[in-house]
Amino acid sequence: MHRNPTLYLLVASTWLISSHAPVHAGTITVPGDHATIQDAIDAAVDGDIVLVAPGLYFENLVLAEKSITLRGSEDSVSTIINGGQRDATLRITGEGSSPTIENLYLTGGFAHPDGQLAVTGGAIVCVDADPVIRNNSIAGNVEAFAVDSAGLAIHLEHSNAQIEGNTISCNRADHGAVRVVGSSHCIFRDNEYYENLLGGALDVVDSVVLLEGERFGGNVADSGAAIRLRDSTAVIRSCELFSNDAVGTRGSGGAVWAVDSAITLENCLLYGNTCTLSGGAIFATSASVVPGTTPCSIRHSTFVDNEAAETGGALALFISPTLVEHSILWSNDAPTNAQIAGTVAARYCDVQGGFSGPGVIAADPLFAAGSSGGFPLSQVSAGQSSDSPCVDAGDPSVAPFDGTTSTNGAPDTGVVDLGFHAASRSTFVRTDCNDDGLVDVADPIFHQSYLFLGGPGPSCRDACDSNDDGYLDIADAVTTLAHLFSGGTPPAPYLDCGTDPTVDTLSCVESSCP
Repeated sequence: MHRNPTLYLLVASTWLISSHAPVHAGTITVPGDHATIQDAIDAAVDGDIVLVAPGLYFENLVLAEKSITLRGSEDSVSTIINGGQRDATLRITGEGSSPTIENLYLTGGFAHPDGQLAVTGGAIVCVDADPVIRNNSIAGNVEAFAVDSAGLAIHLEHSNAQIEGNTISCNRADHGAVRVVGSSHCIFRDNEYYENLLGGALDVVDSVVLLEGERFGGNVADSGAAIRLRDSTAVIRSCELFSNDAVGTRGSGGAVWAVDSAITLENCLLYGNTCTLSGGAIFATSASVVPGTTPCSIRHSTFVDNEAAETGGALALFISPTLVEHSILWSNDAPTNAQIAGTVAARYCDVQGGFSGPGVIAADPLFAAGSSGGFPLSQVSAGQSSDSPCVDAGDPSVAPFDGTTSTNGAPDTGVVDLGFHAASRSTFVRTDCNDDGLVDVADPIFHQSYLFLGGPGPSCRDACDSNDDGYLDIADAVTTLAHLFSGGTPPAPYLDCGTDPTVDTLSCVESSCP
């Protein structure tokens, strides 16, 4: 009897997703059960999954007051929903509703005035709802009128959204491809923003945001080409901001522009950002500060090759008190204050040209080329000829920072190193997602339960990245199932414990490997 491995894979995949979904959930397929996505949405009830087959769909969808899942195929490019430049591609409303939008390519969104001159929306417009938006590609959305347009990729208003693992590129809006307004509280993780023009990538007004593992590259705006904050609070952690440009007569903050906002920047890498005024990487100012607070805090970050046409090649921070610590500022450029301009207190930093403060040095950091990414530091233990002066140069009273500054991925131990720390490359076995020492069908079940059903997360995210593409998505479960039922070998390290040979933002906090 000849067994069909493809059939085995299909059966296993179907069982994996369907048998572990909530018992009340049903799956509605397009075009199987309904010819259009909107008809399927209208027929769905809370808990249902609308599963859309690969293909091109010209629709302008409305998802109102429903907590359902709208899901495309296993990747984010095969199921394409095109709004036809008539209206928003997807409009989400309904206080208390929490839909999930995943694995879709959303394009052709067209923004219209909201009655107050502003032009809002494009691909996704969300008002009074708390969606999870993940693993989508959102590109090619434009404004209807070149007047005060905003949120052409995603517009979030009065929302507690979670935005994860999306690629947002080539959108055009005056106030950000993604806009967060109306006292929203949103979490952004592992998204990528590329070449969003006019108003840059992310615009936040009167809201609170957490950004983790985000990458911003090649975005353009008149200020804050990657991130723009007004009357808001932002925690920006383990993010990479590069080659963003603030242009025009108001061109301050090549990567980040913050006004009357509280900003915490931790373990970030900012390089190659430019502006036509002040703050090649970051510009911040505030008319008022809450007593007893630190409105701007920067720590464990690296600033390299940023440039301002007037002052503050890396930082222009006119907000007090501002604290910069355990960071590296090197090879930034401006006619005045090439590294830092403004009212800044620094401690335990490496600042080219020198800067006043305890533990501040002015020595070539000796960046080393290597696979760990993030401008690693030269270290004899990693095979370089000498140690960087930034190694073990931090505050002796501070605990070591999680991550690595080395090309070999060794964790930072002892006295903390200065600058950005890449994720440590702990040893693990790829595809052993549940870390039980075995590679079996329990691993993709654990993986999918985490992604789609709110199950516990992995202690070693790298192990769950079965195809080694740097993302956790349904493609990893498919890769594992294909290996189990059809043969083939996953990328290293497999069977034997080892480190991840590729650079990504995934971490491995703990595994059963020694």
